[in-house]
Amino acid sequence: MSDRPYCLPAEWAPQSGVLLTWPHADSDWRPLLSAVEPVFVRIAAEVARREDVVIVCNDATLAGRVRGLLADAGVEPGRVRLHVAASQDTWARDHGPITVVRRGCPLLLDFRFDGWGGKYAAQQDDQISRKLHALGAFELAAMASVDLVLEGGSIESDGEGTLLTTRRCLLSPGRGGRSQAELEGQLLALFGLERVLWLEHGQLERDDTDSHIDTLARFTDP
Repeated sequence: MSDRPYCLPAEWAPQSGVLLTWPHADSDWRPLLSAVEPVFVRIAAEVARREDVVIVCNDATLAGRVRGLLADAGVEPGRVRLHVAASQDTWARDHGPITVVRRGCPLLLDFRFDGWGGKYAAQQDDQISRKLHALGAFELAAMASVDLVLEGGSIESDGEGTLLTTRRCLLSPGRGGRSQAELEGQLLALFGLERVLWLEHGQLERDDTDSHIDTLARFTDP
């Protein structure tokens, strides 16, 4: 990691935990719930072998169910933290906070989440990070709200001051319609960046995200 005062860590930087938002019958997963829930159990179990897993459950009943499923899977209970917060979907990478490291301490940035440019209802998902922080889910980490629509999957950092993203996503009208220069200035300041690389092309069929970078290109080292 860079020795700059603050930075947006790379995907491979050390971390203390992973956030999951659990699927439920009132989410988009309803018709596939019996198939997808075992996958989430497996994900949680694999994460818990290595670090903590913070799980968002839509209600107390679901929290009890998840606790039982993980116990049956042999997951170490001390690695799991369950919290109740209403949710509409499961894409924690996009609606969860984005962590920057400032002077050695984590700061959670809570950006606005609007269902990928208003395509889906997301009012509840947009509130999850603030609710979790109020519940102590992130322990002593500070959180700051940012009045900017931004999803975690739309940006990629090398941990050394370079951000990779796509014009099609970040400059889409549904995400605020800011100019490239205005948005780039905000990103440089928020993430302690030296430069932003914008991909001009890149689209996958049936992609609701407007070309998230995490489906197109990733850094593997600085």
